[in-house]
Amino acid sequence: MPRTVRDARLETRAARGRLASRNEPYWRSIAESWHLGYYKGRRDGTWIARYRPPGGAYKKRRLGRADDVEDANGASILDYKQAQDIAREWFREAELDLAGRAAEVGGPYSVRQAMADYLEWFRGEKKSIRETDYATRAFILPGLGDIEVSKLTTQDIRAWHRNRAAASPRIRTRRGAEQQHRKLDSDDPESVRRPRATANRILTILKAALNH
Repeated sequence: MPRTVRDARLETRAARGRLASRNEPYWRSIAESWHLGYYKGRRDGTWIARYRPPGGAYKKRRLGRADDVEDANGASILDYKQAQDIAREWFREAELDLAGRAAEVGGPYSVRQAMADYLEWFRGEKKSIRETDYATRAFILPGLGDIEVSKLTTQDIRAWHRNRAAASPRIRTRRGAEQQHRKLDSDDPESVRRPRATANRILTILKAALNH
């Protein structure tokens, strides 16, 4: 069972009693895109779970009443830990359902699709999209794009990374023209270091997309 995420505002009945009533719940992030909310009413409060799938809108679910007035029973009345545990169960079910529907619609989930989903999320969350988009199209998709994520192995990634680190630097080429490369001088330490550093940056992008 994951460790309960602490929040001094919400953990105890006394702490919640000091909160002001308001229309918007008090939210606590318990993982990326997973939030537990506490809505304070006039008499007692309600626990709410909020989940945001990649590229989608928030989904919410009422979990039960908070133990502000009555003691928790683990079902209709929940303390902070119970609410967090039930929220986690719903988050996992929602993600499994989303993955199942994606598989039904699109078949096997490839690295190409994973990168597209990551870039869609990245556009909404980050400002430096151009470099990430370019690295994806130029370096990740040609070698790994058509491999199913479930079949992608550590050996595949290591081989791809080695090839990238040893590749000759690309020269800026006119759109539509054949890509040109600069000759790699193996006797120049800086000439060797730069492709390795580039390969490491691109590997970071790939790992972030797969984790996402």
